[in-house]
Amino acid sequence: MALWKVSINSSTKINSVRLRKGMSVQIANNGMNPVITSRYRDQIAQLFMNDFGIDLKKANALNSAMLEAERID
Repeated sequence: MALWKVSINSSTKINSVRLRKGMSVQIANNGMNPVITSRYRDQIAQLFMNDFGIDLKKANALNSAMLEAERID
């Protein structure tokens, strides 16, 4: 399993959801980039909701344009 740090790469406000550059969560997966792998997007959205109270689905920010992933294992 690989550990990834998924971060918001720019500050913005979309659909009344404020995103701040640097907000990040950690996710473990099988080694593939979780931002470009569709099966991990729901987990990423839930982690951001739990940690920061922001809804990435409402902001339509579950994509590689808004998120960046860094392998940290």
